[in-house]
Amino acid sequence: MAPSPDTHFAPAQRKSRDELLDTARNLAQSSLAPWLDAVPLPVLIINEQRQILFSNMAFLALAGCPTREDPVGQRPGEALGCVHSRIMAAGCGCSKFCNYCGAVQAILNCLRGEADCQNCRLLRRDEEGEHVMDLQVFTRPVALGDVTYTMFTAMDISHEKRLKHMERAFYHELIDVAGGMDALTSYLTIDPDNEREDEEFRAALSQSATKILAAALYHRDLNAAEQETLAVHNKVASTRKILDQARHEAALRGQVRLPPIRERVEDRPILTDPRLAAHVLANLLINAAEAALPEDTVELGCRSAEADPNLVVFWVSNPGAMDKAARMQLFKRYVSTKGPDRGLGTYLAKLLADKYLGGSLTCTTASNTVTFTMILPAALDKS
Repeated sequence: MAPSPDTHFAPAQRKSRDELLDTARNLAQSSLAPWLDAVPLPVLIINEQRQILFSNMAFLALAGCPTREDPVGQRPGEALGCVHSRIMAAGCGCSKFCNYCGAVQAILNCLRGEADCQNCRLLRRDEEGEHVMDLQVFTRPVALGDVTYTMFTAMDISHEKRLKHMERAFYHELIDVAGGMDALTSYLTIDPDNEREDEEFRAALSQSATKILAAALYHRDLNAAEQETLAVHNKVASTRKILDQARHEAALRGQVRLPPIRERVEDRPILTDPRLAAHVLANLLINAAEAALPEDTVELGCRSAEADPNLVVFWVSNPGAMDKAARMQLFKRYVSTKGPDRGLGTYLAKLLADKYLGGSLTCTTASNTVTFTMILPAALDKS
């Protein structure tokens, strides 16, 4: 048995790969193997140290393993490239983030003799970058001879989660705005000769149409970003205009009224995609608005980075605190303190900032203030 390193959650102790190979080869040659290979979902057989003994063909394809023996001895997160499995020397299940991992919790419950089903939001990193997977994990104790193992099955539910979000967010918003537009057009037909009210109704009607368009364009970009087909159109833009665009977009898309906003702006040129940069800041403003109390003021700003003038720092700050569970799962898709099928705002902000804008997005909490900071490359001075 290998020495036990530190852990923040699940037991760290594990067996060496050499200790497991004989059992793994016996399972691979057993009559069980072709049956499990016929299952179209990824299936694992795991020992009491949460290490993989057997992987079916669907799991090998998902993990990118060329042979059956490649993942032997690894834990599921390690085989799938979970970023949190690399934080601790003990590996998968042992970082502070793993406290909130449904896959680890399902395995631990199974080791206690209970079949379980939980959701897992896995952030994978490979040579092509970071990718998010939403999995529903099933675990069940299985006796093979005199030994009880954990059978682990995973189902990709990304499309189901995406559809639920679309139903909750976009379709709900579309119906609400369209209903308002229908009411406005009804008023216009009731008294067509009232010019003053006609102007007010037409202005409101125009704003409703703009709101629908903003929601449609945002969700189009969200879908393209997740499908890795989003086109980036960089051009020299003013940071002042990006902030104005972000405020306008947040006002159109937000479900709550924006609180008072205090701005600290260094207006300067930046080479970026202003539409995507505005998406990021609008999402952060909406997030701040939803967390703000009636008396709170949100701060929005930008400046040149002190250490490097070729970088521009944008930030959104709001009074308040963030609990540990929220901090540990921040930027994960569909993770939110505001209810189920929420949590795409900060996820998309992180995705756009890091992957498409070539920058970074971080969050800090200090002095009862939550601050999101986006750092982007600036336009180069060619004079």
